[in-house]
Amino acid sequence: MTAEPPIAARRILLTGRVQGEGVRPAIARLARYLGIAGHVRNSSAGVDVVAIGDHPNLDRFINLLPTALPPILTIDGQPPFTITTSLLNEVLTSDRFVIAPSQPQPTLVATVPPDRATCPACLDESDNPANRRFRDPFITCPSCGPRFTIIASMPYDRATTSMAHFHPCDACTTEYLNHHDRRFHSQTNACPKCGPRLHLINPQGTKLASGDAAIIAAATALRGGKIVGLLGIGGFQWLVDATNADRVAELRRRKGRDSKPLAVMTRDITSANHLAITTPLDAALLSDPTNPIVILPRRRDGLTPNPSNALAGGLDTIGVMLPTTSLHHRLLRLVDRPLVVTSGNVEGEPLAYRSPAPPSIADRILDHDRPVVRPIDDSVIRVISNRAVTVRLARGLAPLTLPIPFPPNRLATLPHIIALGGHQKTAIAIFNGAQGLLGPHIGDLDTEATRGRFVESVDSLCQLYQLRPTLYVHDRHPDYFTTRWAESIVAKQPATPDAPPNATPNATPNATPNATPNATDNANPTIRSLAVQHHHAHHAAAAINAGWWDRESLGVIWDGTGYGDDGTIWGGEFLIGGVAGYRRVASLLPIPIVGGEASIRQPWRVAVSLVHRALGNEAAKRLRFDGVSEQQIIRIADLLRRADEAARDTPPSHRPLVGTVAFTTSAGRLFDGIAALTLGIGSNRHEGELAMLLESRCGMTGGVHDSSYPMPLIADEPCPRLDWGPLVARVVDELAAGVATQSIALRFHHALAHGIAAVIDHHPHLPIVLGGGCFQNRILTESVAALAVSAGREIATPSTIPPGDGGLAAGQLAIAISTSLRE
Repeated sequence: MTAEPPIAARRILLTGRVQGEGVRPAIARLARYLGIAGHVRNSSAGVDVVAIGDHPNLDRFINLLPTALPPILTIDGQPPFTITTSLLNEVLTSDRFVIAPSQPQPTLVATVPPDRATCPACLDESDNPANRRFRDPFITCPSCGPRFTIIASMPYDRATTSMAHFHPCDACTTEYLNHHDRRFHSQTNACPKCGPRLHLINPQGTKLASGDAAIIAAATALRGGKIVGLLGIGGFQWLVDATNADRVAELRRRKGRDSKPLAVMTRDITSANHLAITTPLDAALLSDPTNPIVILPRRRDGLTPNPSNALAGGLDTIGVMLPTTSLHHRLLRLVDRPLVVTSGNVEGEPLAYRSPAPPSIADRILDHDRPVVRPIDDSVIRVISNRAVTVRLARGLAPLTLPIPFPPNRLATLPHIIALGGHQKTAIAIFNGAQGLLGPHIGDLDTEATRGRFVESVDSLCQLYQLRPTLYVHDRHPDYFTTRWAESIVAKQPATPDAPPNATPNATPNATPNATPNATDNANPTIRSLAVQHHHAHHAAAAINAGWWDRESLGVIWDGTGYGDDGTIWGGEFLIGGVAGYRRVASLLPIPIVGGEASIRQPWRVAVSLVHRALGNEAAKRLRFDGVSEQQIIRIADLLRRADEAARDTPPSHRPLVGTVAFTTSAGRLFDGIAALTLGIGSNRHEGELAMLLESRCGMTGGVHDSSYPMPLIADEPCPRLDWGPLVARVVDELAAGVATQSIALRFHHALAHGIAAVIDHHPHLPIVLGGGCFQNRILTESVAALAVSAGREIATPSTIPPGDGGLAAGQLAIAISTSLRE
């Protein structure tokens, strides 16, 4: 047997969240400590290492490597990285270990690093008068600071970020080259001498102060009631003193956000506890490097004056976050009170991120010269069923890698795919042949400006991930902007005999479309589109969030609006299937709706419809709502009566559109209607306002309660229905009897949970997933989960992928990948 050579070489590949995390410096330190030669470099695949040494030291190096790496963010239990090793046949000659230049490759496999809040070590330095970075508003290190928002292209290196604008000074260069320094090879390394410059300007663009003097002047302005704009990691933010109710109201007026909750930033957990009630899990989320806004139960005492009610828009919760950067920390200390920190835009417009900021909002603007390459909002998280549920996927959490459990050689044969989401809370998901991911929140596509930002985001993700999409996945709703945009892309390609330019994969109701892009040569690929049913996409997103790519489940998919297979609006659905396909097995009883989209803004219309169906037309006419005249109510009731007469011989669940009356199974409309009925409020000032107010009336109570209203499961065609009629009748009776609003709100939520449990009981062999925006409701989700667990059922509640439309594209992408793999 030939003896092993004394010197050998191994190639090591680290994949996952390994760029922008200080991994290369950590590997270099370990190698030099053990006397290992070779190199480490970033590549499009991850972090590549060639280690050269004798066998005992090589083995020690490989064994110690995982423990030598810096703590790397994990998301929902997913491993942050994997390590694979192989023996090199040829021993490369080298007598030292170096960090080599990065090596781009045709396909990006490496994970793009997310942004991080300033770490405790950097904050300690910025607080130390003897440190050269004392009060540095842009202090960073290998463990913290902007990443995704400053990256122009991968692999992650300073030259490919907006930090390339700043040439390091001698002191920063020395730190960068010293492998004993904690900023060794830090790509964002800079200091007040050579880094970004901060200025305070007025709306006319006049510079008022620079550096720390600008922060002091901004703090003085905030204490004096001014609204201050701040260019943060991902874009502009509007700041105002959260304890000054008049100035909060003025910010609302200027921003056009009259009632929607506003987030508040506090100095630390102790300050947050003056505003909100925090559990250990809440505190951990607030302190996490992802730095999200965390929705918490608000206190009704505490600070004087107490800002929580003005910020919360009447809800029993409040969004709280801790400072993101050293600049935020310094401001909070100087102002010494909580600050409203809200996205830098007018309501309904996209986030502003290029200097100068829009002048119509802020009285003063803290601006700087480090460009934001990729705008991103703040993430929003809520704890439900002891899990962190992502409400808005954005800074710190996005882009979110979607684990795809198929061999790389199979994935490499698939087309590049882009999934476009829906219309509300839009986000984009992509697959580039090597990895799939869900991009950050973009917003509602109601305005031209937001639609323009959507197109920019598509181009941006395609450039970053080296994506050449040939399959565009969209919702089935024909009027969504995303649908029309995808169809326009397909229509632009030249027609060929084999592929009509407007062809899309054929889709049959209650089944996954089984057509995929035509096989083409690489030089001239055919671009195709794929329409995916809205609730199937929600079901698929919930399934992959639970790790159930190939597992059949019962999906309880409740939301506000989704285009159904029968051309009506669905929204209270029970589907059996998963990523590969679905069939509808139950739903809510259809609700008559007068006025279409107007009923979303004016849910009193839905309340009139519910009472008309449950108790008759005269009872509906007796209803009263704030801001709604008796004549308006009578008019809607008369329209419903005439529709009944026009379709007298057809059961309500089977009627087509009659005049201005349509039918929907939307759980969101049921929530709206019951909320309007219970609270006596006629209008939603923002999406879902009344439903959120109704949840708030439940207080902190959760779990399972026997006290609820009847909601029987009835036989119907084409599927069984949960009949909300008896529930509505009981609500009307208890309102007339003066029963407390809290009791009615709780019984309504528990009625829905018991109704869902009744459907679940009919399918005892299946695990359950919850999807759709209604499961951002804590009371509903925890009640359903408690009933399922008490019955011994396996249930997956929402977590990392947003359950609402912000996660829709993840489900669309999974369906497209599954469909393509079957081919």
